[in-house]
Amino acid sequence: MNVDFSAVKRKHFRDQKWYDFNYFICNWFTDLHGKIMIEHWVEYDGGTSGSITINGSYPSSCAGCPSTSYSYSIKKDSNDDDLGSAFISFYDSKLQIYNISYANIKRK
Repeated sequence: MNVDFSAVKRKHFRDQKWYDFNYFICNWFTDLHGKIMIEHWVEYDGGTSGSITINGSYPSSCAGCPSTSYSYSIKKDSNDDDLGSAFISFYDSKLQIYNISYANIKRK
């Protein structure tokens, strides 16, 4: 799923502030979605059209993860900033903070 959020000024993120995009992703039905989600963030700034492919393996500590590797492609233009990925486990606390390259995310 690719979601475009409106532009948010940097002042909303300074001094460890959190910004709530108020975006509902889904009800998490483990029989449909599994017990993990991989969430990847990109700041879209435009440029020459392109994409990136993310390859990796699930961490051994990930409860309910398959023992296989993964590969997926997402839109990323030449001026876009790749903010990174996070493994979100169904069993994680809602207080869990996921550190990606240039941002932190958490669930409600």
